[in-house]
Amino acid sequence: MITAFQIAIERAGWYIGSGWHYLLFAAALLFLILKRDDKENRKWLVGYTLLFAAVYICPLTARIIMKYCIGGFVYWRMFWILPTSVILAYVAVSVCTAGKKKTIQAVCASLLMALIIVTGKNPYVGGQAIYQKSVNMQKLPADVCQISNLIADTRAEGETALAVMPEDLVGYVRQYDASIRLLYGRRSKSEKPVRKIRRQMRKEQPKIKKLIRRIRQQGVNYLVFLADEQQDAKIQRNGFEKIGKVGGYSVYKDKW
Repeated sequence: MITAFQIAIERAGWYIGSGWHYLLFAAALLFLILKRDDKENRKWLVGYTLLFAAVYICPLTARIIMKYCIGGFVYWRMFWILPTSVILAYVAVSVCTAGKKKTIQAVCASLLMALIIVTGKNPYVGGQAIYQKSVNMQKLPADVCQISNLIADTRAEGETALAVMPEDLVGYVRQYDASIRLLYGRRSKSEKPVRKIRRQMRKEQPKIKKLIRRIRQQGVNYLVFLADEQQDAKIQRNGFEKIGKVGGYSVYKDKW
């Protein structure tokens, strides 16, 4: 129970991030609580928020949701059902319309918009921005495009490319070049031999000889691996020829 509570608090911090909009939300809730008119809307908005807080923070309900619904790692997504924007918009309109003159309403609306801008964070600017400018027309990572092109260029006529690579690449490769077959997908269920290969690929120091023996049994002829000089030598000693290096990845083809 204590662990579920700790995770809930930590994930709340993930949702809040480094902005200050949570303070605006708290101020909006306080405004609704103190507001005397429009009791019906106040009751639903404040009541729903308090019910959400109780369900979210309660160790028992948090543990049930984490274990059986969405998982502990993404528990912060619970905040998606919290009507933050609705409450902020409702309070902003209530404050603006409190003034009788249109000029006062316009000034009030401008100040509130400026407050939202100042306390927020631009998602389009800076190295840590959520959105980054795409580097190509496909809107895919450049490394993925280059790896896929390298495999396509070294594939013999009529040859089928069956590849094993880190899971952070597989979803993008499928989008860029569907002719490159992949032994497993990002979240696909697989049989025991393939699961063993995935486990080896996830390790920092995999057993290369065992890995290559297993991927050969599955008919794999291309291997994409994190660039590492020590592992590079082992891979090439076991018959996979290095055909290129793209970013932080080395690309190999079976020459046996």
